[in-house]
Amino acid sequence: MYCHFNNSSSVRVEALSHVNMKESLVTGPTAPTSVDNLHKVPKVCLGLLINTEARQQVMVKVVCQVVCVKYLYMQYTCSSCGQIFSDGQCQNKPCLSSSSDPGHFTAKASFLVDDGTGTAQVHCRQDVIGGVLGLTDDHWNILKRQAQRKGRLALRESGWGNNEWIPDGEGCESPVESLLTSLCESLLVRRPVQLYCQVTSTVSTSDTTLAGKDYPVKTLEVGGVRYLTHIHPALHLHCLKLEPV
Repeated sequence: MYCHFNNSSSVRVEALSHVNMKESLVTGPTAPTSVDNLHKVPKVCLGLLINTEARQQVMVKVVCQVVCVKYLYMQYTCSSCGQIFSDGQCQNKPCLSSSSDPGHFTAKASFLVDDGTGTAQVHCRQDVIGGVLGLTDDHWNILKRQAQRKGRLALRESGWGNNEWIPDGEGCESPVESLLTSLCESLLVRRPVQLYCQVTSTVSTSDTTLAGKDYPVKTLEVGGVRYLTHIHPALHLHCLKLEPV
């Protein structure tokens, strides 16, 4: 549960709503699979989505909190030979690409989200990443130009609250990499968002090959008492659109 601090006497959760996932998730040929008809996309909880047999590529809407960025990858390659750009041009000398070739831009990212009922690893591509980072269109274009000048930017999360840049052949962190590291750790990224996603993998409790006894076990300690709990395999979603909450 994520709360804003307002004046109130008390807040008590008396019951959780029970949603029939088979009714709320539209399946079959009429299921929404793109962001063309957002009003038809059902809003779901991650915890319920884990326990459903939703067809892959079905669109869902999730309101959640961005926990951390798992990885971020941006690269410009030559449109002719596929080699990495550097300083805005192809460094492959035999390549016959023109100096006006802007290169082919590729961007991928993955981030962890939590809505209080479950967690999911969300994958996204291209300009959706600008929204994940909380950047305006102008700032996102500036970042893309920096990637074009450098050739490639890559960030990999190596632990909770510890982001580690993968050196890009220079052996040291550039100013833009340092800025992105700070950005990924800031509240500008770790914030509540509304995602429109395609389901790419779910975990069904009816799957006999993934019985509870086969789930990984995690130890929690609360008030001096240790508890053992089974952890569901990761739920994966592909984000097509992100909106602020």
